[in-house]
Amino acid sequence: MVGDGVRPQAARRVELDRPGSPTTNRYATRARTAFFWALGVGLVFWIVPILITLLPNAQLQAIGAIVAWVGFLPVLVLVVLAIVFGSIGLSRARALGGVGRGAALTGVVGGVCMIALPIVSVFLVIAIAITTAR
Repeated sequence: MVGDGVRPQAARRVELDRPGSPTTNRYATRARTAFFWALGVGLVFWIVPILITLLPNAQLQAIGAIVAWVGFLPVLVLVVLAIVFGSIGLSRARALGGVGRGAALTGVVGGVCMIALPIVSVFLVIAIAITTAR
């Protein structure tokens, strides 16, 4: 192996994504896919039901609140998957010379933002409620 011109790092790169091409980063692709699914499911099961709760009809408000709470679980699972796969994808991208780095970053950053968005929204609503109550 000393004289064949193959460095140990290059041999390791080939082993990372077997079977398949050594230039793919499947975890990065999975992270991006999980994030976009979380974004779509979040739009349907968070944003729309929350907007429905703003309507003056009490029955629609109750339905919107229930759908928003039920939709929370699949979004949370997808976001966690996006963050985990994105982290693994980033480490693989480092080993593959940057292949899939953007997709992995999309999963990690998007997932963290989707977790932070509801938390920030709650604090924003509380701050608005406190200021308007005076």
